[in-house]
Amino acid sequence: MAGNGKGGKLKTIIIAVLAVILAVGVSVAGTLWFLGESSFGGANGEQEQEEVHTPASYFELEDPLVVSVSGNQQRYLQLHLAFVMRGEDVSDALERHRATVRSRLRGLLQEQSFEQLRTREGKQALLEDMRDAVNGVLEAENASSIERVLFTNFVMQ
Repeated sequence: MAGNGKGGKLKTIIIAVLAVILAVGVSVAGTLWFLGESSFGGANGEQEQEEVHTPASYFELEDPLVVSVSGNQQRYLQLHLAFVMRGEDVSDALERHRATVRSRLRGLLQEQSFEQLRTREGKQALLEDMRDAVNGVLEAENASSIERVLFTNFVMQ
């Protein structure tokens, strides 16, 4: 009779463990199904859409921008620039408004100090300010914006 008591307790423990495992499994599966992250073919038969990579296009300012920058002595800055855009190509708008873009950039460059531009942070801030200036011109003309400005050549002396 002692053997039946141990066997009965063992069966009860096994059934309890299986019930807990089954409850956890059902809970996880239900949660995944409601969140749409099920590995069983997707929620409600929907397929995940792949993100499409849009290649970049570039617009280069042919002539360099040359300005004097403030410092202890007379300093000059010469930049060759390229603009990066994705999606809609705004090269036509940049070409059409080239004079305004160059004027805005030249004004922005003349406000820079030699000491600021010697640092990586100063150059990065300048790139962001230049992007904002160019996008301001494009926005005023109802054109799409550029993504970034690149230095293709940067000379200070």
